[in-house]
Amino acid sequence: ANLAAVFQRYGSGTSSLSWTIEGVTETGTPFTVTNRGMFWSQYDASITVNKLASSLYALSFNRHTRVTFTTVHVTGSITEQRLEGVISRIRTSTSLQPALRSRNVVQVRPGGKLRVEVTFVPSDGVGPNRVGTFTVRVPSWARGMQRIELRGGRDRPYISDRGAGSFEGLLQILSGGDHRNDLIVSGPFGRSSFEQDVIVEGRGSFALKVVR
Repeated sequence: ANLAAVFQRYGSGTSSLSWTIEGVTETGTPFTVTNRGMFWSQYDASITVNKLASSLYALSFNRHTRVTFTTVHVTGSITEQRLEGVISRIRTSTSLQPALRSRNVVQVRPGGKLRVEVTFVPSDGVGPNRVGTFTVRVPSWARGMQRIELRGGRDRPYISDRGAGSFEGLLQILSGGDHRNDLIVSGPFGRSSFEQDVIVEGRGSFALKVVR
């Protein structure tokens, strides 16, 4: 209702929310859940609130312990814009290739830093491109040719307690997971997540050559 009041209508758009849920179990043990979400909808821009509501539902009706909520704090924004960006151009730089350029093969030394710049093109063609940058360190043990994969995070407007074998497991589920506005990067350094100001669509990749 608050989102609708701010938006002054029901309809298409993008909403972004961050929340903290605090409470205590039946034994008086305090718990905290923190998470966020960003979704675009053709029909209801406030769809992101469903993820928060389902988290509260999962806590209220969990099978492990009774809970009492003490605080639910939410911040966020809503806009008519379709804030979805498709991965378009990827530029890289390292100490061996310091100029920021688009490359199919990037050379880097073991333990060296890899800087990546990603350009996101609006999915609806409206508005300017957006740019995100991040830096990762290549492990000192890395060698040969490696593949770097980039994609958007996977998220759903509803969270369930499936797979939670305990209340602690439920808290991890409700506080974790990918987000639509995350840029997920996988490579020899493992899997890293970088929050963006748009919902990330599409995929990208390049080869990493570790030079010793």
